Amino acid sequence: MLGSIQLSELNPIEAQSSILAYINLTNVSPGEHVFFAVVDPDNSIQEINETNNKASIVLNVGTESTLDLFTRREDITFIPEYPTVGEMVRIRAALTNSGNESAATSYIYFYNGNPSSGGKRISIGSAAVPRRKVCM
Repeated sequence: MLGSIQLSELNPIEAQSSILAYINLTNVSPGEHVFFAVVDPDNSIQEINETNNKASIVLNVGTESTLDLFTRREDITFIPEYPTVGEMVRIRAALTNSGNESAATSYIYFYNGNPSSGGKRISIGSAAVPRRKVCM
């Protein structure tokens, strides 16, 4: 186990809460590693679904400097979530740099439709994205 956080530290646990933790990869060999996040590992909290408390992700640990910017569908939000015609809508995308070096100011374009199929660019945003960081 690389580390843990006591649930009591999150007093109280609200819906859609998130945890930020740091791990030191000094004693990890380069290559592909599978990391797991396990919530309530001892099943000490009674929940309606005890089968969804574990998730995993692959992390490729390298020895050289890398830069990898990305965003995911779940990182894009609209406010309001259900607008009406003529209403002003705020769009927000979280940009993540999973690399180990910082990115200069990076741009993100928002399109109405798939840009590869003629989608229309509707907005431009920019952000400097530090290494291994999420910028909202």
